[in-house]
Amino acid sequence: MRLIQFLIAALVLALLSACGGSGDDAEELPATQKVAFTSNREGTNNFEVFTVRNDGENLVRISDHPEQDTSPHLSRDGSKIVFESDRDGDREIWSMDFDGGNQEQLTENNAVDVDPEWSPDGGRVVFASNRDGNFEVYIMNADGTSQTRLTDNAAEDSFPTFSPDGGRIAFTSDRDGNFELYVMNADGTNLQRLTNTASAERFASYSTDGARIAFSSDRDGNFDIYLMNADGSNIVPVTDSSATNICPLFVGEQIAFSTDTSGDREVYIVNADGTGARNLSNDPAAADNLKLD
Repeated sequence: MRLIQFLIAALVLALLSACGGSGDDAEELPATQKVAFTSNREGTNNFEVFTVRNDGENLVRISDHPEQDTSPHLSRDGSKIVFESDRDGDREIWSMDFDGGNQEQLTENNAVDVDPEWSPDGGRVVFASNRDGNFEVYIMNADGTSQTRLTDNAAEDSFPTFSPDGGRIAFTSDRDGNFELYVMNADGTNLQRLTNTASAERFASYSTDGARIAFSSDRDGNFDIYLMNADGSNIVPVTDSSATNICPLFVGEQIAFSTDTSGDREVYIVNADGTGARNLSNDPAAADNLKLD
């Protein structure tokens, strides 16, 4: 279902024309100041993985495959990228070096495996899969071994993300009737609910110090980016516009996010207080996304 939705969304965006890099670049800026995203730019009809610095410079294409490569995530040291791809016929998790080399398939089944993210130490990958009938949160070693289910609920659990110390995993779930944010220990224990509204709260991302979580919510009518303390308290808006702003990702002390504020889908970055928003991907003829939403 998610693959069908993805292909339809890609077709609509195409009709409208409108959630790594080189070794030298890896030395110039740490991974915490670079953004990996997916785009159908450069005249292709499929989505590929790109990276760009947080100042918008040195945009580099990383993957080159006729199928869809989406939802990339850079390891903290910048050496590896994990992403999802349908190159074997369904959505699976893959990894590769920051320059696109050593591509390795980590999951292999007839289900849909999506939303991968590295653990802070690069030793594990957390992801979502419907292999057991509905989307749940799973974890595995960086080489794809020891795949373990962490959640077990009839609802959809998706978009997991590690805390900076690797001890906690925040994720999105509709187990209480609408999408809210939850957090649990990295072994699946000690589940806690972070948000509780009638709106949809999705796409959590921890700040570099672990004290705050950025997320997307439509609590004010359209999706905007919000910040809260890691325990769910003190929720404040970061963006406030009529656009759809989703998929926040802390990049150093700033927050990257996907938005259609320019008409097409682009990747923007903003200060945590909402100031200084600017376009990183900047291609009005393409659809640029941080995640497959």
